[in-house]
Amino acid sequence: MLFRTPAAPDPSQPGVSAVLNKPYPDFVAFLGQHNTPPGAFRTIDEWVRLASVERDSRILDLACTTGYSGRNAHELTGAAVHGIDISADAVEQARVYAAGNRRLTYEVADAAELPLPDDHFSHVLGGCNFGFIQERDRALDEVHRVLQPGGLLCTATFYYRQRPPESLLDQVAHAIGVRPDGARDREFWDGFFSKKFKLVNGVQHDILPLGARKVTRIVRKSVYGRTPALAGVSRSVRDACFHRLHETRRDTRRAPLLPRAGDRYLEGASVIAENLRTRAVSARLPTPFYLFDLPAIESTTHAMAEAWQDEFPHFTLAYSYKTNALPGITTLLRSCGAAAEVVSGAELAAALMDGFTPDEIYFDGPVKLQQELTDAVAAGVSVQADSLAEVEELAGLARQGHAPRVCLRLAVRRGRRRWSRFGLLPDEFAEARRTLGKAGVPVRGVHFNTGLHPLDPTPYRSVLRQWRTHLQELLAQAPEPLIIDIGGGFPATSCAPGSELPPWSVYARGVAEECRSLGLPPKEIRMVIEPGRSLVEDHAVLVASVAVRKKRLRRLGDAGRRHKPCAIDQRLAPSRRVRGVRERRVRRLRVDVLRVGPLRRTGSRAA
Repeated sequence: MLFRTPAAPDPSQPGVSAVLNKPYPDFVAFLGQHNTPPGAFRTIDEWVRLASVERDSRILDLACTTGYSGRNAHELTGAAVHGIDISADAVEQARVYAAGNRRLTYEVADAAELPLPDDHFSHVLGGCNFGFIQERDRALDEVHRVLQPGGLLCTATFYYRQRPPESLLDQVAHAIGVRPDGARDREFWDGFFSKKFKLVNGVQHDILPLGARKVTRIVRKSVYGRTPALAGVSRSVRDACFHRLHETRRDTRRAPLLPRAGDRYLEGASVIAENLRTRAVSARLPTPFYLFDLPAIESTTHAMAEAWQDEFPHFTLAYSYKTNALPGITTLLRSCGAAAEVVSGAELAAALMDGFTPDEIYFDGPVKLQQELTDAVAAGVSVQADSLAEVEELAGLARQGHAPRVCLRLAVRRGRRRWSRFGLLPDEFAEARRTLGKAGVPVRGVHFNTGLHPLDPTPYRSVLRQWRTHLQELLAQAPEPLIIDIGGGFPATSCAPGSELPPWSVYARGVAEECRSLGLPPKEIRMVIEPGRSLVEDHAVLVASVAVRKKRLRRLGDAGRRHKPCAIDQRLAPSRRVRGVRERRVRRLRVDVLRVGPLRRTGSRAA
């Protein structure tokens, strides 16, 4: 079909002048365009893969315009995304595209002055926006501030192979309202990001150039096609939109900042980089010492709790004190709303000193001394009885006038005949209920521990099926939501070397599905989990120094071999070349990743 280019827009026509004079981000929002990053969806797919974006991630979509990057990252992973842009029109259009999704939020804000808390996000998507932000140094400082230690900055910034002519820079400035700096080459961007970050990964893409006819076809479809944002506008306004957008694409077809240009000046560098915060700390403190990333622990705790609360309205996360009872960690988790799981009188005393109330403490463990049981019951702590001997002790305390709060620990079947060493067998469970019933002590729920670190919820589901009849009987008699405490065992990275850990929602959904299939409605259950290493281990590192160099043993660290010191892993997935295009027609876009202070255990290597 023949398309005739419309006449030059007449500013005297209603609405035309407004279109021609809108700031470029507002114009993009007016058209309802997605305003993709360099490389479009392919770049986002690489970010998600290389930067390990998951459902538990928190993403900041920096200078998001209509929210394309963050929205697609969310669709790929389910991650929560918060977008900011200086254009109110662009933010409003992003909210329209979000269609009420509560995990996609947006606000009007300046990238150089973010109204956001410190150490809040796991990832920041920057696209090529640092090339357009006027106060880019301040914006980089702000990104560094709001990223958690271990967080990643993902960008796709373009640079020059050679300085373009001034006339071309003038054309770009006329088209988009920002004049590129001809001195911004590869070394410029490497130096810029290295102020706060260290490059840890990069991928190059092949980008096909666009011809004039294709530019016209794309612009025509954007303006005269079925574009909801332009529904109801006059023909003269559409013509003005066509001219402005076509002029932008035409003048920047060879421009050095736009991803589809493919001209002889353009090359790309998309980065994912690491903050040097860990090195700064080790320079100030004598080694050896353990370094914990508290904001990352806090973020992981919130992400785990949110995943389970989506399935179980009555939910408790009880941190396992035996994992690490440092007050800095335990009090942080208490402030996050966690309860405490303890296995000794000393841990019980520590939890009370840390500010946990008695009804926020679960006293587990196969060995509880008589005095420890007495103290726990007197304080009002929930006791998970592990044996008939403990049940007898608790019944005796009830006859003395105490009111024990009791759950029973279930043994777990290992194969067809073998049961776990700890917990009550089915016949012991029935006897324990009778003993407590005679003493007037109700059984508030059950507790078990799989003894595994599974990568899926199958072991938890299996134990629930083993005890199906008993759980149904307890639920029918429970005066309040029945406590089902499935223990811990959720894996950290060291539990599955080389494997990707599943999001917490996989476990929550699997357990909820099993409960429903067994006639145990999640809304009638108080689900309790007892995570430990899955909250802490991946966010800690033992910092050591080389104390002695020996030819035979190479290097000996000052922490010693027994401490199992952990190196900082700065490696992500290997780069991948995208093939299948003709070399003579393409230009390069490299996607890299910037990391902020990775704190991951990678094995027992001396420093």
